[in-house]
Amino acid sequence: MGPGAFLALAVTGSLLGMALRNLLGRASRIGIITGWISMVGFAALAAYCFWKVREFRMSPATAGAMIAAQKYMVLHLVGLLLSALGMTRQRKLLRKPPAPPVS
Repeated sequence: MGPGAFLALAVTGSLLGMALRNLLGRASRIGIITGWISMVGFAALAAYCFWKVREFRMSPATAGAMIAAQKYMVLHLVGLLLSALGMTRQRKLLRKPPAPPVS
């Protein structure tokens, strides 16, 4: 495994950890901020994979590399959905309950 692949794996793992923390953890303001960070990170990685797939289609690349890039793109999009779901959960948990009516 090259240094670029290791870096991509490390970034994906840390973003996935942030998304899972938001899905399973307690509500906090930091959870919303890390949700934004993980959403932007997964979107950037998915866009990079999309660009690589387009580049592979334009050049005489191997079919295996193009299929791998498409799989990684789909996995990053699933991570983006998990991040959005976790951030939605964090926002709902942070919402204050309505005040009881005053009699």
